Amino acid sequence: MEAQQSFVNYLTSKVSRKTLLNVLGTLSSMLNTAKKWGYICEGLTVKNLVLPEREVRKQARMFTPQQAKDIIDSAVAPWNAMFGLAAYCGLLAGEILGLSVEDVDLENAVLAITKTAWHGKLQTAKSQGSETTVPIPAPLCELLKPLNPKSGLLFLNKANRPYTSTKVVKKRLWPICDALGIPRAGFHAFRHTHTTVLLEAGATPKVTQRQLRHADPRVTLDHYAHVIESSHREAVEKAATFLVPSGPKNQKWTM
Repeated sequence: MEAQQSFVNYLTSKVSRKTLLNVLGTLSSMLNTAKKWGYICEGLTVKNLVLPEREVRKQARMFTPQQAKDIIDSAVAPWNAMFGLAAYCGLLAGEILGLSVEDVDLENAVLAITKTAWHGKLQTAKSQGSETTVPIPAPLCELLKPLNPKSGLLFLNKANRPYTSTKVVKKRLWPICDALGIPRAGFHAFRHTHTTVLLEAGATPKVTQRQLRHADPRVTLDHYAHVIESSHREAVEKAATFLVPSGPKNQKWTM
């Protein structure tokens, strides 16, 4: 038990509570299997261990739709197209920087997501669910049209390598935010904006899940639905009207 608690204490400083619980769950399964196979080992019972307190989830940074529009309008090519892909399609930074010319079909207004760029290197999409085709809205088509590379990646730096997202954020996005008086945020803030607008436009969780390429729709709602506070309040207020008696104010409800 002492060794298990020492292991928990070590992981607490390295990973989140959720990851720690996942690790302990896997370890418990391994130890139980070992005992069934006849190995001498101590089982693991999570309730007997001292775990870190549950973390308070911080509200994710996001741009308002108007802020996102102002940033895109203030940026020049190719940066306006990068930010547009994040805001209009909800793409991750790596997915944007990993796009090839052949992935973009302006004639049919769709783009294929097949790979990502990470620290200037190309790699496959993070999962099979991430490999998909998403529609390109008309305003984004206009931003992509001026980009005219013959082949290869859509966005290449002077060394003919994929851009690094952190450098794009620090050297291109933040100066625009500062000039517009918008609090600094990264590419992911556009993704939250996109999700907010989708949900407020009436997109179902299933459609939103597909657009964001989450394996589980609960991930979409858990991580992104919290940003639609105004719509949440409006829906609750609207629902409350159905509970208000429509008859005279002095009329009593009876059982």
